[in-house]
Amino acid sequence: MFIIYITILIVLPDYWFNDCDFYYIYAEGSSDYLSSERDYKFYVNEPLFHYFSYFFNRIPDYFSKVMSVFVASVFFWILYLKSSNKLSFLFGFILLIFSPYIAYAQLMTLRQGVATAFFVLIFYFVKNRKYSALLCCLLPFFHVVYFLITPVYLSYIYFFYNKSKRFIVI
Repeated sequence: MFIIYITILIVLPDYWFNDCDFYYIYAEGSSDYLSSERDYKFYVNEPLFHYFSYFFNRIPDYFSKVMSVFVASVFFWILYLKSSNKLSFLFGFILLIFSPYIAYAQLMTLRQGVATAFFVLIFYFVKNRKYSALLCCLLPFFHVVYFLITPVYLSYIYFFYNKSKRFIVI
């Protein structure tokens, strides 16, 4: 099922990927951008994404496909590992395909999707709260939306992590 799902994402036409042209430009021009003069704008303009796009400098055509496959693989893998039974997996897989936020993360808002995939990996697999906080603090430098999400996550792991659910609701 995983192989079929990923294969379908790979063979989708490029125009289905909303910002495919922009990702091509990012990948192709990343070496010029990274070698340019660095001022404060560089550090708040998602520098980790630019370093990530640099790896696709020679093959910019594959940049959006690789990001899409990475996001879909992480979402599918987490769904497979965390599903309690086959029915919940099937329901989650249907949501993986038809839920607008998850579908957009796999096809359209790829940069945010990659950052979300990293966040999900951090949330489920990094058990040390200090490392989790450190890694989460790096995510805003991949996508700017994590300047909003990271403080919420940090407040969760430092203030509400060991509290009872009753306390959190109150």
